[in-house]
Amino acid sequence: MTFPRRGVFVFTVTVTIITCISLFGWNNPSEARILRRPAAEEKKTGTPVSEALAHYLMGSLYDNAGQTGEAIGEYRKALALYPDSPETKLRLGSSLLLAGELSEAGKVIDEAIVDDPENVAAYMLRAFVHTAKKEFPEARENYQHVLQVDPSNMRALTFLADLLVQENKVEEALSVYERIVELDSREPFAHFNLGILYGKAGRFADAERVLKTAIDLDDEYVEARLLLGFLYEVDDRTPEAIELYESVTAIDEENFEAHIRLVQVYRKKGLYDKALEANRKVIELRPFALEPYLVSYSIYVGTGRYEEAEEILIEALERGFDLGVVHAGLGQMASRRGDHESALDHYQNAIRQSPGNDIYRFYMAVSLDSVGRREEAIEVLEEVVEEGTKHPEIFNYLGYTYAEEGIELDRAVELVKKALAIDPENAAYIDSLGWAYYKQGRLEEALEQLLRAVERLPDDATVRDHLGDVYYALGEKEKALVEWKRALEIDPDDQEIAEKIESVKN
Repeated sequence: MTFPRRGVFVFTVTVTIITCISLFGWNNPSEARILRRPAAEEKKTGTPVSEALAHYLMGSLYDNAGQTGEAIGEYRKALALYPDSPETKLRLGSSLLLAGELSEAGKVIDEAIVDDPENVAAYMLRAFVHTAKKEFPEARENYQHVLQVDPSNMRALTFLADLLVQENKVEEALSVYERIVELDSREPFAHFNLGILYGKAGRFADAERVLKTAIDLDDEYVEARLLLGFLYEVDDRTPEAIELYESVTAIDEENFEAHIRLVQVYRKKGLYDKALEANRKVIELRPFALEPYLVSYSIYVGTGRYEEAEEILIEALERGFDLGVVHAGLGQMASRRGDHESALDHYQNAIRQSPGNDIYRFYMAVSLDSVGRREEAIEVLEEVVEEGTKHPEIFNYLGYTYAEEGIELDRAVELVKKALAIDPENAAYIDSLGWAYYKQGRLEEALEQLLRAVERLPDDATVRDHLGDVYYALGEKEKALVEWKRALEIDPDDQEIAEKIESVKN
């Protein structure tokens, strides 16, 4: 099972830095923290402390406005006037880190630590620098230093856990997060993240337990409900997953992920109308995403609702999805209702959108064949084969077409064998090979292949018809009649087979 990464475990370094700045009170600097010397000493020594403070405060304003470059400039001016301020160095270090100047940030933060070795904010910030440089052991060392000074420092514990997850040290991260939950057992977010870690470690019962706790602590914690639902899905507890996802939509009717998950689980349980209803909501929430339309199309086709399948693709087309996949689907629907000219138009549009798509060109060739333009169909298919297609259905269709025409029979056998090399148990391809052998007059080989085909496709009228033809050519008329009669039972409208039967009887 692959557990999704959520919550604290998707923090970026930038977010972490900003969080740290806020947490340690740097947005509200006081003169007492910034300046180590009283105003009287400024007069005595001539050090322009107040001017340094002005630059510091200006840098803070730039920081808050997101103008990192200007902030760096102000902090540098402050340090030039008053170089003994670790707080200014930390501010400068954080801004440099945000600007991606990692080496310079590290140097400035190291200086701040020399000035004030007990400043935990400095160690936190240095950990961020090491993390940004992917120096994970050094980052861990700094977090652990903070925790030696303050074992209950929730920020250090949280960021350390995040770092351990990035390193894929799941068991160590679990230990840290268990400590976090122990320190703050009423925090649902902590239980949620612990649930993620238990899931990653394969401890699904523990994951279920803490996710339920997160929900008990916050009844509207939709992320915990979604994750627990996902856990139930993977554990094949679909009804419980459905209940949770439905509870999310009751809390938040617009929750996109809940509706997406409901589509999947409803389909899995065969609740296709519910799946379509949930997917309609997905389309409402993401009207300019193609995939939901294709999902509905797939459900409609899978349940034999072809008119609705066509309608959903027309809706997609009207939404602006003038794409190959949409036209190809519309082509298939047109072919199904016998409108091969419309199908051909759609396949040509699909190829216009995706000119290198072998399957679209194959569909177009089939439509050309269906409207009596077989030579053009062959030309298209030969071109696709020459370009190196790997699709066995293309090899088979072209080979079977040659066999039907009674031309290029060696080429027909060669093509069908290529299809069988890719899919050796495909009954339709086996039938094609038998039919090509029959056309070549290789009757015993044809019989062998067609018996294999009918064993795999016993209810296919074409295969039975072909086998009957081979038996008849071998002089076994009674066996031929048996196969033709069976073929006619399967397809009562096939007049050609009926005529063969009457011809033999007479």
